[in-house]
Amino acid sequence: PLCLPQSKLYRELAQLDLLANLAELDMFGFTIVPPEKVGPPELHARVKQAVVGVVERRFGPLRADGLSWQDRNQIIRMILWDDRVFEELVLNPAGLGLVQSLVGTDCILSLFDGWVKGPGEERTALHQDNWDYSRPAKPPEPNSANFNYLVTDYTADDGAITFVPGSHKLRRAPTPADVKYWADNAEVVEAPAGSMVVW
Repeated sequence: PLCLPQSKLYRELAQLDLLANLAELDMFGFTIVPPEKVGPPELHARVKQAVVGVVERRFGPLRADGLSWQDRNQIIRMILWDDRVFEELVLNPAGLGLVQSLVGTDCILSLFDGWVKGPGEERTALHQDNWDYSRPAKPPEPNSANFNYLVTDYTADDGAITFVPGSHKLRRAPTPADVKYWADNAEVVEAPAGSMVVW
């Protein structure tokens, strides 16, 4: 029966102490998994080192003051094969389990990218990550899910990701008025390095 994978997944998420995160996904559309539920400090150190390694191999040494990325948000595409630790991260029980709760246990990986956010005022506008624009209204069941692993601390002052809690239940893309209003009113994710944000 189709319900068996989901019931088994629920028990696994309960064992990982992620039921509150499961409820937050339903209510808010996003959740923050703290570092201690993602993995040990050694994992966090390896992921950060691997990301810095990818950036420096592709773009050159990072400056200590961060100004090499002034007013830039750079998406670094297709990094999964650059370091073995990224394979561990994509199979992380907390992240993968919560993603599977949204889109099913037969989900398919679409992207695995890194993102460097430099100092300055550059922003990513409010948007939806579901790229099916063929229908103005979305089905209640999600057909995509994301997780961000935080290599550094996320704070309001340092350019954290933001969400409009509950907007996933609108089942539509944000309007221009939404984009304008929520630019400075969305909920800021403030979380320490090693956390994982799932939506």
